[in-house]
This record gives sequence, structure tokens and C-alpha cells, in this order.
Amino acid sequence: MSGTGAGSGGPLCPADATGGWEPAGTPDAPWLVKDYGEYRGRVTRTAGATCVWRVGRPDGSMLRESSARGVEEAKALADAWVARARGQAEGDRV
Repeated sequence: MSGTGAGSGGPLCPADATGGWEPAGTPDAPWLVKDYGEYRGRVTRTAGATCVWRVGRPDGSMLRESSARGVEEAKALADAWVARARGQAEGDRV
């Protein structure tokens, strides 16, 4: 079964790699990654259509992890978390 992102129960596939997200992992354990510069994002399918998204630092330390109802939601939640984190960092510098 091929995953298409929104609601599909199949594994992640290259078609899920949109919006700066890239395929990674192995054929048996695929995931998506995104390099935000100071942060790294990762989306992994858990069961059925659900996914887990994670944002960490380049050294691998985790900053935030949560579940989502699908690939597109997971990517959007990770992107939004990074945008908020960047906004807070900017506010701290003012």
C-alpha cells in the first residue's frame, strides 16, 4: 500500500516529501526530515494514518515531540512549532 499523506494508512513515501520535507530512513522504516537551520524536524508514521513529529537540535537533543492524525498535519505542526520558537527567540533579543 502506498502512502499519500493525508489520511493514508500506508508507509511514508516520496510523494509525502513536500514543503521542504525530504524522504529519509530505510525502505522498511521510512521517515521525513526537514532542516530548519537551528532545528531539525522529523515525521514518522506510527500506526495506521497516525504520525509522530519531532523537532530537535542539530546535536540530536529533542525539543518537542507530539502525535498527529496524519502526515500533512504532522508537517504543519512541526513547521508551526519552529515558527513560534523562532518568534520567541527574536523577542528575547529585543
